[in-house]
Amino acid sequence: MAGGFINLEGCGIQKPLSDCWPAASLAWTLLISRSNWWNVSKSINLSNGRVRVMSKLDEIDTRLIAALRRDGRASISDLAAKLKLARATVRNRIERLVSSGEIAGFSVQTRADVTTAPVRGLTLVCIEGRGTDRITAQLQGLPAVQAIHSTNGRWDLIIDLATDTLQQLDDTLVRIRNIDGITASETNLILSTRRPSTRR
Repeated sequence: MAGGFINLEGCGIQKPLSDCWPAASLAWTLLISRSNWWNVSKSINLSNGRVRVMSKLDEIDTRLIAALRRDGRASISDLAAKLKLARATVRNRIERLVSSGEIAGFSVQTRADVTTAPVRGLTLVCIEGRGTDRITAQLQGLPAVQAIHSTNGRWDLIIDLATDTLQQLDDTLVRIRNIDGITASETNLILSTRRPSTRR
């Protein structure tokens, strides 16, 4: 970057940008010279010889991300119309958000994601001693178990359950309580689920 300098914040030290390529993960204030000096007021990370500008999301960015969460398949034209922006603006914003890492990727929802078993529950269990790995393996063998999460605090694991009937859920809970090493449990039924990425 011709004519580019960086100023170490709080120290009043200016260096040519090219002198600082070896630095890693340091926050600097970027100063660019055209006719005069001015402060762009953005932090940059110098890592592996590359400069990455780290700027805060503005209102347009947050509105765009919210719209993509509701419908990740929305076209540039649809997004532009919904947000009352030019199509070029939407396209450039998306490209910038992706290249900066603010948008890490786009996902697809399958039928299984939106058509789940009607009875859902979260079971919290307390485990005695060091039997977490053994108990986790046993839990993974239960058909109703969708996911197992480790946690902190009073409980050791949170188990995501899904069944077709309350009776099946109750049978699963009995099997969980009978696992050797589980000393306490608590189950909460899930009444509804809202996902940011689903269309409203």
